[in-house]
Amino acid sequence: MAGSPGRTTVHVANLSMQSTGGAADAAAAWSGRELTTALALVLTFHVIVWTALPILVCPNLQLDLAEDLALGKEWQLGYWKHPPLPWWLADLAYRVAGDVRVVYVLGPLSAVIAMYVTWRFAREIVAPTTALVAVLALEGIHFYNFSVPKFAHDHTLMVLWPLTGWLFYRALAYGRPREWILAGVVLALCFWSKYTAFTFAATLGLFLLVDSEARTAWRTSGPYLMAFGFLVALAPHLWWLIDSDFQPFR
Repeated sequence: MAGSPGRTTVHVANLSMQSTGGAADAAAAWSGRELTTALALVLTFHVIVWTALPILVCPNLQLDLAEDLALGKEWQLGYWKHPPLPWWLADLAYRVAGDVRVVYVLGPLSAVIAMYVTWRFAREIVAPTTALVAVLALEGIHFYNFSVPKFAHDHTLMVLWPLTGWLFYRALAYGRPREWILAGVVLALCFWSKYTAFTFAATLGLFLLVDSEARTAWRTSGPYLMAFGFLVALAPHLWWLIDSDFQPFR
């Protein structure tokens, strides 16, 4: 930056790459034309690789996966450690497949569903190419560490947080009761997954209070419908928490 006082000149470097006509350039050009197909191929590759590799090289289940199957079979409304939704999903997958190795697909599947939801959300607020770059950057994080090769409470939040955010955005943008109620229900599922969801809920609430445009929603039925959907969907677990004297928090 340079210039006289009160005036700033910004020099931006040209970061564009020269096309060499190689395979990488051809792939990039094709991806720019076929955004959805490119993303679908990347996510399919993710599921195949990170489902097959643990099955082939891990003689025993990763600790979280063993815990999923041990606790999920009880189908309780609550547990001393965490909310039950991820454990229910693991047990349901086992009951359907009849093989404990099916739980290896749950982590990669969570990652790709989260990426797809993020892609759909991003398509509504930024240009398609920008959305693809953002989602692929996020996918790189999940391909190499967090979501493989296990499945636990953070994995369901990984799906439910962007889904709630997308529904919340659509509720504010279009004002339809359906989106408000669904946003409340999915936010409740976040609490069925992990209690740290309260930080996300608090963020949404603060946004409704702080943002000048969002505050206008309080003059509609939207936030109250969201609260209704949230309380109805969370009611069984709230009842369990009260009946157990809030055991997980103790």
